[in-house]
Amino acid sequence: MPNRLKNLGGFPGGTNAENAHPGLRWLLRLRWAALAGQASTCAFASQLDGIHLPWLPLSGFLGFTLLSNMFLHHRSRREGIHAGSWISGLLGIDTLVLTGMLWFTGGTTNPFTLFFLLHLAMAAVLVPRSHMWFFLLLVVAGALVQTTSPPWPIAPRLERIGNLAALALVGTSIAYFVANLRHALESQERDLGEWRHRALRDRQFASLATLAAGVAHELASPLGTIAVASADLASLPADTPSDQWRDDALLIRSEVDRCRRILDRLGSHTTSGIGDGPVRTSLSQILAALSEALHPSLSARLVPPRLERDVQMVLPEAPLIQSLVTLVKNAVEASPEGRVVDMSFRREANDSVFTVRDRGEGIPPDLLPRLGEPFLSTKGPGKGMGLGLFLVRTFADRCGGTLKVTSRPGEGTTAELRVPDAEMGS
Repeated sequence: MPNRLKNLGGFPGGTNAENAHPGLRWLLRLRWAALAGQASTCAFASQLDGIHLPWLPLSGFLGFTLLSNMFLHHRSRREGIHAGSWISGLLGIDTLVLTGMLWFTGGTTNPFTLFFLLHLAMAAVLVPRSHMWFFLLLVVAGALVQTTSPPWPIAPRLERIGNLAALALVGTSIAYFVANLRHALESQERDLGEWRHRALRDRQFASLATLAAGVAHELASPLGTIAVASADLASLPADTPSDQWRDDALLIRSEVDRCRRILDRLGSHTTSGIGDGPVRTSLSQILAALSEALHPSLSARLVPPRLERDVQMVLPEAPLIQSLVTLVKNAVEASPEGRVVDMSFRREANDSVFTVRDRGEGIPPDLLPRLGEPFLSTKGPGKGMGLGLFLVRTFADRCGGTLKVTSRPGEGTTAELRVPDAEMGS
């Protein structure tokens, strides 16, 4: 991720001030400029006839600003600070310091009361929205306090010059602040665009990896059957009658055809896009396609849902069939030999909910939260790649559904796949 995006939240520990939140950097710079301007203005005003500055409180305000800026600059270089809370605190303290300095230097007759607007503008941009009303009340209260300050005897011409100078300084400060903010936002937008582009490439790569894993998972079963059947054929004597090896040859042929169908589906994916789009289908079509996709040994042990009435739905049919095959296969392999596996269906609002329940030993509680992680298998070594539930969960996530697995030791496992209806494109 680009560095600017990482640094928007404040100083990372162990970095220098250049990595600070941009608003905090600008605020520190403006405080240095304000300190220089306040000291210069006080020095100039002290030379005017009839004006006697209260140097003790003014020196205290100036000293506090100097020491606080030095502290923040030093700490930001050594340790790093949380920018958000410091910005709000500094703006609040600076507003109080401005209120005090203006009160001791003429109150409402001091043209630099315009600097309240600068504080309000910075607060509107830098502080959380929940704090904005506090700063507005603080600025209004500071302005009202100035009405209690004794007025200064300032000549009209000097007062006009002071008003123009205050307007120029406030305008310049706001322009500097807004220009820097705009530059930072443009930089952030460029970095966000780059990040989105990288994220899109990552998603495309993840889709390809998931597709490849799915194909590998599907090919594993027929290839395993072919290996067993071919080993049986290889063990037969050369003079074995044809009727004894014909069944194995037909089995190998059927499994080869099954591999070809899987590869054909992969080819259609790579030319038309990763994943299948939603289609209008029905529960009866889903169950028929599932029966055809399942190996006969699996289909014989599945008790499908009772179809009292057909249900129409709009969803990605091919990935759903693949997911149901995985759930049924897992349930059959987890159940004792000869025990059946139950599948049920229900409709909740616009969601189609498929539930598969086995009769196995159940899954240890410590493994349940991790189900769906890639390469995590509850089967014995060499009996599974640990990709089945990962692919089912990936399908559910991509179509906005859920995969929920519940289990109790000794009572079997229930997998619930919820798939919402999709909107058909025009």
